[in-house]
Amino acid sequence: MWPTAASATCSLSRTLSLGQIGSSCKSVSGIGGLSSSSGDVSMLASSSSSLNSSSGLASFGVGQVRDSRASKKRFLKCKALKIEGPPPRIEPVASASSEKAAEADKTTPAVDGAAVPSPSTAESQEAKIARRAADWRRVEKLKETGTLHKGRVDACNSGGILVRINGLQSFLPFSQLNSARLTKDGVTRTSAEVGKELVGELITVKVIECNEEERRLIVSEKQAVLVESVQQIKEGDVYEGKVNSVTEYGAFVDLKFPDGSYPVSGLVHVSELSWDPVPFPRDFIQEEQIVKVKVVQVDREKLKLALSIKQLQADPLLETLDTLMPVEPLETTPGSDAEMIEIPLPGLEQIVAFMLEEEGITKVTLGRQALERRVVSQDLEIWLSNVPVEDGKFTLLARAGRQVQEVHLETSLDRDGIKAAVQRVTGRVP
Repeated sequence: MWPTAASATCSLSRTLSLGQIGSSCKSVSGIGGLSSSSGDVSMLASSSSSLNSSSGLASFGVGQVRDSRASKKRFLKCKALKIEGPPPRIEPVASASSEKAAEADKTTPAVDGAAVPSPSTAESQEAKIARRAADWRRVEKLKETGTLHKGRVDACNSGGILVRINGLQSFLPFSQLNSARLTKDGVTRTSAEVGKELVGELITVKVIECNEEERRLIVSEKQAVLVESVQQIKEGDVYEGKVNSVTEYGAFVDLKFPDGSYPVSGLVHVSELSWDPVPFPRDFIQEEQIVKVKVVQVDREKLKLALSIKQLQADPLLETLDTLMPVEPLETTPGSDAEMIEIPLPGLEQIVAFMLEEEGITKVTLGRQALERRVVSQDLEIWLSNVPVEDGKFTLLARAGRQVQEVHLETSLDRDGIKAAVQRVTGRVP
């Protein structure tokens, strides 16, 4: 056992003389109760020389010895201590973790100073990379095909919610939430409140942006609801709707579904607002107005709907005088409708003369007059009525302003032949 600091204080400098050793020992004896006999002194000198030469310990001055509190018994023990050679080297005790590290060093070589993963670690890393790449391929396929996917909401932050899709985490901005979620029991809620409630829930989404290089994956619940809703709509269906916005080219109307929601909107083009000309749509229809619309076109690829308001009303150009003529004759008073009916349509007599010049038309006579509910055209126009040709007789309708008058033909032409003759005649009238 290597000497302790207490026993080391017994060693004296080999440069001291015997007299100095004796005086030092007397001082030590006075402190520690040691004997100062010559035998003890000689023994002390020899042991001091032996200790200093073999152990290499630092010399202690007299002042240092004076501070020692070693007992006589402990001091005398130093005489019998025999130390040969340098102090033993202390080897650290290897722990379990260090043994594992050493074993790993043996099995995992280093290249350019960097540790190389073991074969099992490298294999698992490659499998993870391959699995992640496969996840991105599946998500890209969802975007290409427009297929909807159910994902679980992992978390909610200040901008939206995080949705797990095929092992990848996607982002759904609050603007892409289903707007129907913002109202519950008649109470309007914030997007953040809705997002927190959805954590842990499964929702149906559509992938709208996918970029593996930038690790960017954006999904939309609003688009998913739109896809599901459009799949239920067919051309010719009639819906009640609420006007969402009005522009110079028409009005956007939200369709009301049986459950009371308004999941999809379509455009009523300005030409489909009314049979009459509509120069300014805002003068004809207003936002929040409830209207009836007819679905005239469904684009399932682009998720667009074309709607019409006027097609739910009868086309005035297809009306006959049977629907326009009053049941009872009108009284003729200055400025009344009856007085207006008696005014001949300007240019109609010239058209009748040109019609008689057409081959296949043998007789032209004017019939009843009436006033329409709306102005169809300020100029004189000739329209084919919806009455078919019967026994060589056919009826045209002459229109100007609100006035309309029957023009009866006797002809051998069919309807298409009569239409071509009317086009030639109207082209001759200045």
